[in-house]
Amino acid sequence: MIDGIGVNGASSVSGLEQGLGIEEMMMLVQAQRAENLESQMADQIKEIQSRNQQVSQLNDLLSSLRAVRPSGDNPDKWADLGATEKQATEMVMQLAKAGVNIDIQLPKDGSLDELKGYPNVNTDSKDKARLSMPGTGKFDARQNTIDTWVNDIKGKIDSLNSTGQLDMIRMQSLMNKRNEAFDTLSNLLQKVQKTLDSVVGNMR
Repeated sequence: MIDGIGVNGASSVSGLEQGLGIEEMMMLVQAQRAENLESQMADQIKEIQSRNQQVSQLNDLLSSLRAVRPSGDNPDKWADLGATEKQATEMVMQLAKAGVNIDIQLPKDGSLDELKGYPNVNTDSKDKARLSMPGTGKFDARQNTIDTWVNDIKGKIDSLNSTGQLDMIRMQSLMNKRNEAFDTLSNLLQKVQKTLDSVVGNMR
């Protein structure tokens, strides 16, 4: 395999019309190689953008958790996960979607039954997170639980950033290969043009 040209690429070259010279065939190979590298770069850019978006969302969630964390040094102190029922519920959903392990007692009205589909959510617990008091609908959690969530999210951010660095290295490699392919293609085009100019000159 030559940087993106596999069996399909080789097959397309072998099926070219007879009569093409080696330089013309090399031009077609390089053109396909450059096109494949461009496609790989586009996919890589999408991955980087998606990962950056994930990091941004996790940073926002981290800030929100720090804002609601109970003050002081009492690890068993409780605090609401939002100033309103809606905010507290949104916090729970963000934690679930972020892949954070949470233990929660679901409200009886079924409004958050979708959490049952998240593998990182334990919906049977009555200890780690709960409705703060009957009728309020606001979730709350202990300080040590929020600290655990914070550390979990920090770990996810660090992992994404490490992967992002590898993505940038791969992107640079793809760019270098793409540039090499275009340089080779340009040189071949110049050679073909010189050959054509020579043929035309000899015919005069």
